[in-house]
Amino acid sequence: MKHAQFALAFLTGAAVLAPSGAQFCVEDIETIYTEEALVSDTSKRRTYVLCPRRIFQMGTLDYSYNLQGFDVNPPLPIRPNMTIKCGDTGSRDNLCWIADGDVHVDATSIRGITDKTVEGVQIEGIVFIGSRKYSTWALKPGDITFTDCEWRVR
Repeated sequence: MKHAQFALAFLTGAAVLAPSGAQFCVEDIETIYTEEALVSDTSKRRTYVLCPRRIFQMGTLDYSYNLQGFDVNPPLPIRPNMTIKCGDTGSRDNLCWIADGDVHVDATSIRGITDKTVEGVQIEGIVFIGSRKYSTWALKPGDITFTDCEWRVR
């Protein structure tokens, strides 16, 4: 009986810790770059769910725009018709924090993304903390909608 209670408690706790209904969540932003490298038709919407309860520590960029730092993430790559959200619900309550670094959201071509526009981009439920240069760096026409996001300065 004790084993059954332990198993039930473990499974119940695991269910609370796992994003509800999510089959996959992004644990590091480099994964989005890898997935997007396989996408040739940006007219179809793609959604990336950041794993909740995470701090994504961002790196800095050197003079050649190479990522610098130990165990850091690149900026969120922005391409047309993509959604990046925190957890299944895209709510700040899911606690996805993007912290420090030079750039948090990149809508430029400095890291090799050559799309001409950033039409139809949605970013949901992310807290951006203490960017050293740009929280959002956008040099392309289009529209980026931030929903239930927050910006904090250190």
